[in-house]
Amino acid sequence: MNKNHEAELRNRCAEFGQDHVFRFWDRLDSGERDALLDTLSGIDFPLMDRLAKQWIFEAPAPATFDRITPVPVLPKGAEPGEGSPGAWDAGEAALRAGRVGIFLVAGGQGTRLGFPGPKGCYPIGPITGRSLFQYHAEKILNLRRRYGCTLPWYIMVSDTNEEATRDYFGEHDCFGLGAENVQFIRQRMVPCMDDRGRFMLDAPGHLAMNPNGH
Repeated sequence: MNKNHEAELRNRCAEFGQDHVFRFWDRLDSGERDALLDTLSGIDFPLMDRLAKQWIFEAPAPATFDRITPVPVLPKGAEPGEGSPGAWDAGEAALRAGRVGIFLVAGGQGTRLGFPGPKGCYPIGPITGRSLFQYHAEKILNLRRRYGCTLPWYIMVSDTNEEATRDYFGEHDCFGLGAENVQFIRQRMVPCMDDRGRFMLDAPGHLAMNPNGH
């Protein structure tokens, strides 16, 4: 552990009113201290300060929902060519030319579904048992066959579920898509803040972290 690095981070935390994260420092072993400093090194303090001001101290009043009106809806064309003129043809041309990729946000867990794993692994097929990931993979395979294209698939995962998601795709041989066509992107994590804009700890010397959105 570099004492100068520790001092720099302590000063940085104090500058932004977050020096309370060191209050358990004397109880931490060397590994825990290094882990805390490593986490703090990756935090964008000015950004977190701006977010606290915008969403905690100057947050707009919550909606009352006393008047709810339908949102505008774009009709889904039943046949190619309906809806926006030329949109269908332009989309098919882009697919055939290999100018399209698929991006899936999949950093969540299936906790609220009562499922102990990544949400994308949840079996939604009542008979087939197909998972959300398999459902999307089969759609991509169908498009590849139809348009003769590759269609790379980019999947955003989180620290929480990256390993389990990678293992799941490995166990299923990437559902026939080819490992080179399935790329995983780890979503960045940011500290949780309380109603005073202070970083929260979920254990002595360990910041509570959440995905930064997408």
